[in-house]
Amino acid sequence: MTRHGPTPRKNLNESAAVMPRREGIGLALGGGFARGFAHLGVLQVLEQNHIPISHIAGTSVGSILGAAYASGAPLARIIETCRTLRFRDIARWRVSRLGLASNHRLENLIERVFESRRFEDLRIPLAVVATDLTSGEPVVFTQGNLVDAIRASCAFPGLFEPVEIGTRCLADGGLVAPVPTRAARDLGAAPVIGVSVGMQDGHRGAPTNIFQVVSRAVSAAQNTSLKFGNVTPTSSSGPTCNP
Repeated sequence: MTRHGPTPRKNLNESAAVMPRREGIGLALGGGFARGFAHLGVLQVLEQNHIPISHIAGTSVGSILGAAYASGAPLARIIETCRTLRFRDIARWRVSRLGLASNHRLENLIERVFESRRFEDLRIPLAVVATDLTSGEPVVFTQGNLVDAIRASCAFPGLFEPVEIGTRCLADGGLVAPVPTRAARDLGAAPVIGVSVGMQDGHRGAPTNIFQVVSRAVSAAQNTSLKFGNVTPTSSSGPTCNP
């Protein structure tokens, strides 16, 4: 994992500046649990119309699907994997003070489906967004190990334990970047298409369990963030998280 300095946004822009201009559109893929599989339909339409993708930024489930596609995995393989995917394929229940489950098993999924395991080996430049639980700021990964970055971006609070990387305690990127358009632009993408599939759980009325309470609270925060614009990615160090 690359440790970002005090001004990671500047670093991202400098990285993009030295890269040759890539033709196509940038994609910013948001979160949304199983609803995120709708991102596959967007990728399918772009492929069918021969529209190239220059850069991808992803948060939560968008980071999984975006990274898989950026790695060069055939879209048909990704779609088939999602059709049979179960919770036990990506996580296991492990009650702790910080969450009800661990998403360690995402590593097995990445090993099985992806064509690359590191950002540097991807066919399409990628940014993965997570949330620093100490500072409340976005942390944007563009280099290093894919597994750690994706696990952090998918660590939905209350359900999954936060992911510890270096001195940071990280959780779902959707908390600060529901649709990571800024991260895609900082990679050098122009224009950028943002894909939001929403976070609503599909039930009307008052929530009936703790998961609905948390998911609706996060959804409300995300809707506000989308209305007023994504937060500028920054980074800071802090204490580690202990289960």
